[in-house]
Amino acid sequence: MVSLDEDQYFFDNLRLPADVPKKGKKVKEVNPSNVLFLVIFRRKLWFNVIPGKDLVADLIFHFPQEVPRYLRGYHSCTKEDMFNLGGLLFRVAVDSDRSQFVMIPRMLNELIPADQIGLISPEDWKKNIISSYNRQSGITVQEAKIAFLTEISSWPTFGSSFFDVKQTCEPDYPAILWFTISKKGVSLIDPKSK
Repeated sequence: MVSLDEDQYFFDNLRLPADVPKKGKKVKEVNPSNVLFLVIFRRKLWFNVIPGKDLVADLIFHFPQEVPRYLRGYHSCTKEDMFNLGGLLFRVAVDSDRSQFVMIPRMLNELIPADQIGLISPEDWKKNIISSYNRQSGITVQEAKIAFLTEISSWPTFGSSFFDVKQTCEPDYPAILWFTISKKGVSLIDPKSK
């Protein structure tokens, strides 16, 4: 993974990995047109992000970055939040196809934070997500994405970068912590209690 160099142009940065030979490999001619790249655009600094203000940024950068953070359980949220957000994520996944309701128990890892799935039974998740989905009827997939961002934007961890760290010097802290960086500063968070 290579971050964009600030003093180079975008396509100059794409060529860089093809120019640098791997350690221990015999240097041979590399044709850059044969090298496959996966380019991921990510927002590093989350200053002045207001969901709904810039729809393109919300759909391209903010939503794809925040959903995995939510699903990994980085945010502290209530059951009601999870029901509502699960309904929105279900709408994003299936749009208005109600025949997919039967798939909800199998889709929980795409709708609910991983550390919260065992909180209630899959059937209870299904019932509450369907109820939330029905209350949100009439919205499009794009509107569901913006509504997801709008709901989580009030959380103190919205837009934070999370890093799993192992600490060894403070006996009162858990061994594994989340080190977070946000516009509000740097935080250490206990992954269990958040």
